[in-house]
Amino acid sequence: MNFQLESLLRNKPVIEYVGVLSFEMSVYLVQISVDGQRGLVYANDSKPKKFSSLGQIRDLFTDFKVGQAELVHQSAYGEMIGSDEESDNTMRLPIRLGADCSL
Repeated sequence: MNFQLESLLRNKPVIEYVGVLSFEMSVYLVQISVDGQRGLVYANDSKPKKFSSLGQIRDLFTDFKVGQAELVHQSAYGEMIGSDEESDNTMRLPIRLGADCSL
């Protein structure tokens, strides 16, 4: 499922979860969960909305009620050093977005 940015801004749903997906070169995508449905936030041109800073994302979600938010980054370190193990190098850091609400 995907969530259109324009629709989110118009309807202001309660967001259960926000995952800010961090990529190299200051590129961030946002994954949200609303009413048990999870998906990426899309721009109005049917492409995932790219953000260049966490500040942009904080500004976007200022007026939303957000239950839980985290910054998610997957490191390619194991692959870079030739590690054979399929270990999960995902780092998850809790962050504050929007108006806190207890869900």
